[in-house]
Amino acid sequence: MKIPRGNFYHHFKTQDEILTVVVAERFERTRAMVAQWEIEGKSAQDRVQLFITLLLGNQSKILSHGCPVGALCMELAKLKHSGQGEANAILDLFREWLRNQFEEMGRSEGADALAPHLLARSQGVAVLAQSLRDKNFVRQEGDLMTAGVQSCATAKKASAGRSRESSLQEGSFMFCIFLKFSNNKGQAARHIAEHKRWIDQGFEDAHPSRRASAIGIYRL
Repeated sequence: MKIPRGNFYHHFKTQDEILTVVVAERFERTRAMVAQWEIEGKSAQDRVQLFITLLLGNQSKILSHGCPVGALCMELAKLKHSGQGEANAILDLFREWLRNQFEEMGRSEGADALAPHLLARSQGVAVLAQSLRDKNFVRQEGDLMTAGVQSCATAKKASAGRSRESSLQEGSFMFCIFLKFSNNKGQAARHIAEHKRWIDQGFEDAHPSRRASAIGIYRL
């Protein structure tokens, strides 16, 4: 764009005013983008993949200029500029959104660490890609990030399977105890209470001696 300097500064009196508008515009565009990802992605894994695809889709721009948001935040941090907080809000938006996706994937306990890790990795890829000018590096890192996200989703499915199996086992065990002591419900309740702690962990995780205890109750 070729805009006469006089016209330009008619709207923006200082460079800080320009910066404020640029950051605000970038923040709104980012918020709209993640909102669109919520619509397009059928699952949390799909939505995080859209975040990774952003890096791959902008590969040419990143090789030439790096990540515009990351570069802006770094420069403002160096200058200790008053607009640093507004620029950081864009990264915080990504971090919060990623945290929500990891929580939905069943990684609630690690979501606070996984979100900034993936965000930091994408920023690191952008910095090295600009320095190395290596398209293969960007694709390679994209594939590794994708594999990491897939492992999170796989872990959720495995955990869900174990939880369901444990619930079925616990239900069967409780019912068996009830039948064994149907003539003495007080005694049945005591046995259930005594074994509830390790039953909650599932039979697969039970200590051998506790397995033996369970078998013994079955045979009463």
